[in-house]
Amino acid sequence: MRQSFLQIPKDLSEAATLDGYGHWRFMTRVAVPLARPAVAAVAVFSFLASWNNYLWPLVVTGDNNNVRTVQIGLKLLATPRCRTSTSRWPARSSQSSPW
Repeated sequence: MRQSFLQIPKDLSEAATLDGYGHWRFMTRVAVPLARPAVAAVAVFSFLASWNNYLWPLVVTGDNNNVRTVQIGLKLLATPRCRTSTSRWPARSSQSSPW
């Protein structure tokens, strides 16, 4: 990201200053649109890294439910399969509580 902003020629900044652009307007109207490909690349690589951090433990542990990472355990708790009556933790009812 830094390198993509450093590659913007100073001539563009000077031309924008002559046209009356301030620093923030130059950034929003000139620099950021020129850096869109770099932002897209960073977004794709960040997504792939996050996905691999989730998927790799799931592939390695296989069907063994005793060894799961926190992320996969939370995902399994959020799925409808875990909300059935055969779940390990029975649903608590507010009517059955004496308080």
